[in-house]
Amino acid sequence: MPLSGLLFGYSTGVTNGASSFIQLDLQLKPVEVGYITGSLLVGAAFGALIGGHLADKFGRRLVTLANSFVFILGTLASSLSPNLMFMLFAKLLLGLAVGCASAVVPILLAELAPSEKRGQMVTRNELMIVAGQFVAFLSNAILGTIWADDPQIWRWMLVLGIIPALGLMFGTWLVVPESPRWLISTSKTKQALEVLKQIRESEIQANNELEEVEKLVEYDRKINEQKVDILTMLLSESSL
Repeated sequence: MPLSGLLFGYSTGVTNGASSFIQLDLQLKPVEVGYITGSLLVGAAFGALIGGHLADKFGRRLVTLANSFVFILGTLASSLSPNLMFMLFAKLLLGLAVGCASAVVPILLAELAPSEKRGQMVTRNELMIVAGQFVAFLSNAILGTIWADDPQIWRWMLVLGIIPALGLMFGTWLVVPESPRWLISTSKTKQALEVLKQIRESEIQANNELEEVEKLVEYDRKINEQKVDILTMLLSESSL
């Protein structure tokens, strides 16, 4: 999961060092380079909006796995872009993955980590975002210095992001379990207990946490039902 933060940081930081080469190679105006940077942020905003809803519907693990595939597609598409319009589409796609990761990964980390380590796990993810930006700046500096005369070196700068994307995809697929809280919220209590037994030190600890999470899920359901009742009441009163 730390690879998600690293990928987040790399994807948002790599364009800065590559922009001058992109402008030269694709013969863009300065404002068009700004469009490329902005399109990533637009995609990220949309991804952040829908990420939580997708995670609630399909599960944190499945959405993270699918999102890693979107990271791969966006990275490949942006590095192979032949013109401005293709690049804008690729950056929107990549931004979608960035925004979705920012919404889903911290939830998955918090729900998998023991209560005493949740803050540490989420903070580590934020640290990896900064580390990813540093790696992007460093790789841009190295590639841009060695191959300064090659206007297409930006393609290599961008495509390097596929390394953590592949790591995230295979790591999530092979190692990361589904969130016990999400499993309980979808009435898959037995599967939730199996996951907790895998990631907790003892069966007693797993059973105790299962009971706690069941209470929290039930509490959330009651709160949501109250919100729906209040909204229904307000709508009915406004129609009178």
